[in-house]
Amino acid sequence: MSAIWGIVNINNEEVDYSLGVQMEQAMRQYKLDRCSTIKKENAVFGCGIQYITPEAVNERLPYYDESNEIFYTADCMLDNREELIKLLSEGDYLISDGLLLYRSYLKWGEKFPDYVLGVFSMVIYNKRNNTCYLYTDHTASRSLYYCVVNNTIYFATIFAPLLAVLPKEDRRFNDKWIAACELVATPIMEFYPGNTPFEKINQVPAGYSVVFRMHGSSVIISRHCYWELKKMKMLKLNTQEEYKELFIKTLTECIQSVLRSDRNTAITLSSGLDSSSVACVAAQLLDKENKKLYSYTSIPIPEFNEEMNPYFIIDESEGVKCICSTYKNIEPEFVRCEGKNAYSELKRLVQYLEFPHKSRQNMVWLDEIYDRAASNGCKVILKGQFGNMTISQGKLYNRIYDEISHFRLMTAYNEMKLYCKNNNYARKMVLKRLVEEFMNELWHSQNRFEDSVIRKELLERYKIINHINRNFKNGQHFLRSKSLENIIYSMSFIQLGAIDTRFGLYHGVIIRDPLKDKRMIELCASMPSKCFVHDGTERAVVRKYMRGIVPDKILDIVNQRGLQSADYITRLRLDWDRIRKDMLDALEKPQLLEYISPKELSTIRKEVESNKLLDSEGRIIDALMLSSFSEFLDCFG
Repeated sequence: MSAIWGIVNINNEEVDYSLGVQMEQAMRQYKLDRCSTIKKENAVFGCGIQYITPEAVNERLPYYDESNEIFYTADCMLDNREELIKLLSEGDYLISDGLLLYRSYLKWGEKFPDYVLGVFSMVIYNKRNNTCYLYTDHTASRSLYYCVVNNTIYFATIFAPLLAVLPKEDRRFNDKWIAACELVATPIMEFYPGNTPFEKINQVPAGYSVVFRMHGSSVIISRHCYWELKKMKMLKLNTQEEYKELFIKTLTECIQSVLRSDRNTAITLSSGLDSSSVACVAAQLLDKENKKLYSYTSIPIPEFNEEMNPYFIIDESEGVKCICSTYKNIEPEFVRCEGKNAYSELKRLVQYLEFPHKSRQNMVWLDEIYDRAASNGCKVILKGQFGNMTISQGKLYNRIYDEISHFRLMTAYNEMKLYCKNNNYARKMVLKRLVEEFMNELWHSQNRFEDSVIRKELLERYKIINHINRNFKNGQHFLRSKSLENIIYSMSFIQLGAIDTRFGLYHGVIIRDPLKDKRMIELCASMPSKCFVHDGTERAVVRKYMRGIVPDKILDIVNQRGLQSADYITRLRLDWDRIRKDMLDALEKPQLLEYISPKELSTIRKEVESNKLLDSEGRIIDALMLSSFSEFLDCFG
């Protein structure tokens, strides 16, 4: 893997090489094994290499192709190397991923993403036609940002190189992005495709290319979508067994293709269906090579003794141990992150993640796990975070709505009857829940921002609430259309890719989620609802198809879900005196008032001062979110 940066003056004017050096220096805070920058007249291209795969040591990026007059740099890990080598008639099986990707571009041009699998971002500048192309992979798992100033294109994997060379007047915050991000007290940050927290900096969205050409004296920017989820056709097989065979085959291929490192492999493992599925298949594959899978699981600190809803599994170590007893080559480690909390690492995480991140409590243990895995010689770290959107989706509501919308009323009724029988529920109760869920989605999409902390004039200026209500309705069960689903997936891709890219660069690893693989997404998007809810079983793809691979004890957990970071309030209490002082300092910073309602900010400050904050989880989330935002403004303002 790599990090890339560069400058192209599309007006064919000389580029200052020292700016390229500054961009490279901004990347050196991350763990890169080798960096290089090249310059020729109106272009500077750079690349920092991480030795993740065996072929990475052969990587020679950035690259200038004299015969074609093309500048090229890339950040990539390809998943179908053998297939590409055959298609390209390439005899060198040690060819680097970067060069293989470039030759794919030369052969297929702008159609190359149809042939390439894996994660990548790349930049091509063709001097002959004076055109610059920026690409990210189908799921934007490697982020790529750009800005244009005075006919000059600047690009980079992260913000730091861009902020290092942009004039101060061009480093303004993007008020619309920030107001939308801070509007909702959830981990969601991305609501506007291609936007970022910085007004002048844009992002290449998932499945897109961005093309720059000169027209007269101005740069013309065009965006081209090469892959959309909403275009998936429905898969029609004859039996459940056929669906199962295709599913297992695809899942195995997705996991096998990311296990290319000649170093150790790790996974963030819980007792949930998603990471368990990835771990069990990965363990089988690694065992054939006499390799271990190192698992890391976040567990509560000993001081945590609060009563929680019995629906939640607070300590998932027992489920992990069950998996490890089945697959002996999994070596588990249980991570308590003692002495750390959602506030203790806030400043450091904001600095290198470059966002006013909102899932603070989860970021702490993820950071700790990645650090431990890297220290243990792991280069590839697996996870199953996207599984809720792919393999483990499937609520009764989805199936019922699908059947009713196709006028299959008896099928809908029979599925509900089986569900009630399996779970010992009364049919009247389930019908009532169906109606309530439908009404909740209609209501929730219109009334969820009444208590927003954001200044109302900002929300009205950019019509943010209208935008979110129109494009991001709950839609979990009834209201989601294919076009809406495409937007939700795309935003998830961008956010997850941005965070994984930065964590990977910071710790010197690559973070891969096989459940976010293009092949798995396409398969799950094309499978009918009867696969995901079948014979009254929710999340049936995992629970039925993975039987015999994932331990029954995991698959049979129906009415409970794991809850990570359940102890985050206890952690805050243990260090509250210091946190309270630091939080008050953060909430006193005047730049917050440009975005936050003075009344709401004053209320939260008073609650912090009076120590009432820890009695209200909602207010704790607001206070942590605003503290993170304050640190972001302070760090990047």
